[in-house]
Amino acid sequence: MVLLCIALALFVPLPLSGWFPAIALFVAGIGFIERDGLVVLAGVGIGLAARVLTVFVAMSVAVGAEAVMH
Repeated sequence: MVLLCIALALFVPLPLSGWFPAIALFVAGIGFIERDGLVVLAGVGIGLAARVLTVFVAMSVAVGAEAVMH
């Protein structure tokens, strides 16, 4: 379920915002293939940080658009 939430960050139409969730999914996938729990946890950690970054950027764009409109 966590990886699905990370994958949903790929659909946000912000420029260059898909790199971080993609790297997180790649690291988690390598961890699953190698059966290495620490690598999977690292991928999930990177993914959660990517989600926070995506939300922060999206909110910044929204605040900036609101400021331009007024």
